[in-house]
Amino acid sequence: MKAIAVSAVLEAIRTRMEEEGVSFDQAVPRVSREVCFTTHTPVPAGHDRFSADLMEEHLGRYAISLDFHMTR
Repeated sequence: MKAIAVSAVLEAIRTRMEEEGVSFDQAVPRVSREVCFTTHTPVPAGHDRFSADLMEEHLGRYAISLDFHMTR
């Protein structure tokens, strides 16, 4: 399976929540100050697109551990 960058960010958020005992909404701005994401191909053809079902299949465990709803 191809890894996607969002999984690293979600793991950082999950780790921050666990280590600091904070909520998802509190962890997001803390992690966002430490993460820089860029795209090397700023055109639509350069972006991966994933169906909601595929996202749920591969990221669902993060959604559960983060108390994050995929429809958010």
